[in-house]
Amino acid sequence: MRIGTLRRGRGQDAGPGVSGTVRLDRRTKNLTKRLQPGDIAVIDHVDIDRVSADALVGCRVAAVVNAAPSISGRYPNLGPEILINAGITLLDDVGKDVFARVKEGAHLRLDGNQLLTDEGEVLAEGACTTGPRSRWR
Repeated sequence: MRIGTLRRGRGQDAGPGVSGTVRLDRRTKNLTKRLQPGDIAVIDHVDIDRVSADALVGCRVAAVVNAAPSISGRYPNLGPEILINAGITLLDDVGKDVFARVKEGAHLRLDGNQLLTDEGEVLAEGACTTGPRSRWR
């Protein structure tokens, strides 16, 4: 006889928004080597360029949390638009302390402009942009 469990599996959403396993790196090109489909990428990349955005889209991430502004205004860059058009949620300019507050491999959720634990604790806030629903979710 099997007895059911009350433990929630990682595949279930803890609430509204986008959820996934967090992977962190200040250098986007190093992070893309470790990302799995459905992960939430935490980066520190001012002016996300096309190459970085294409690499993140290719990894099929669920969302990108950027500690820095994705568009500084110094020059035109296509990276954020590429992410949004691919249906990847972008939480922008959350601040550098996100690297101290978030642990690699944690299961977190993006809801609106907040990065949350499964228990609802706010770890970071920024400007959120979403595009068409991703074909990978």
